[in-house]
Amino acid sequence: MLYQDYKAKLDKRKRLFDRLWKYRLLILAGVILLLSSVGALLGVKGIVYDFSIPSATQYGQDISASANCVFGKAQFEYRAVGQEQWTSEYPLYAGTYECRPTGETVAGTKRVGEVKRFEILPREVEVSVVGDALSYGETPEFFAELPYGDVLQVQEYTVEHIGNTFNVTFDAENIVARNTKGEDVTSSYVFSARAKTVAVSRRPLTVQMPSLTVEYDGEAHQTQGAIVSDLGLMDGHVLEVAPSQSYTQAGRYSNTAATLKIVDEDGKDVTDLYAVTCIPGIVEITPRRLTVTTGSLSDIVYDGKPHQADTFEISSQLAEGQQLTMEFGSYTDADQYENIPASFRIQTADGNDVTAN
Repeated sequence: MLYQDYKAKLDKRKRLFDRLWKYRLLILAGVILLLSSVGALLGVKGIVYDFSIPSATQYGQDISASANCVFGKAQFEYRAVGQEQWTSEYPLYAGTYECRPTGETVAGTKRVGEVKRFEILPREVEVSVVGDALSYGETPEFFAELPYGDVLQVQEYTVEHIGNTFNVTFDAENIVARNTKGEDVTSSYVFSARAKTVAVSRRPLTVQMPSLTVEYDGEAHQTQGAIVSDLGLMDGHVLEVAPSQSYTQAGRYSNTAATLKIVDEDGKDVTDLYAVTCIPGIVEITPRRLTVTTGSLSDIVYDGKPHQADTFEISSQLAEGQQLTMEFGSYTDADQYENIPASFRIQTADGNDVTAN
């Protein structure tokens, strides 16, 4: 039984071998064909075809190149016409460039496709004046939509005052564009200048009157000048301001302007060109501190007569030209008393009472 099974297996293998041997040439041809096909497919890996790219685009708009790659994805390289070095970075600025597709072979080497030219044309941009009104001496602002974060600069312009309007004009030749690195990219634009007539508005100006704190000294005190803010004064203009009054007596006062005028370099009053807001300051004259020590009497034996200590000493200083007078009570009965004056008064040389100061 075991022999018969073994013999059956040998017969089966012999029949299989006989068939392989019978068709050996056909099998060999098939293997050769398969290996040739695989080799051929591997040999064409990375070949790029169907390459296309638009012939022109505008600065600020990306250009879309396309190509197919056998067993891979096509990549693209660029260079400016006349240059030798290729780069994978897409060019940004206006000019004539070349593009080629590339693929990768099985060995990792680069396959290069057809080279085609394309142009990035300068972007046409209209530059206009921002806003419908302009204050005297204010610098006009200009606007245009620029790509890539480029910044617009109008280097020269003219503002002509005609009646109640300003006519703002400028030339395209005086417009400059810079990229985020500060590089001049004006050649990537074709600028056009749009002049504009805007209304005249008064120049805002805030005038802050100064503040002052001083101890009472019998003299009149007054502030000088003022602080201006907002757009400030135009070149050559001068602010002439006088406070409403001077202050002598102790107290807290609002320091307003009595007169306020702005003149130009020729002395002409140009206040009407400004929208002035005046903020008062504070003048504070604090009371003068005065220390007085009254005199004393001692070793007096009761004698039924009134006694008075009417002397005093000032340890701080009175304001110049002023005098302190005191009236004291008298004491008769035996006891100890505080020598407090019944009244006192400080007067100026002309007799004005300034005790409250």
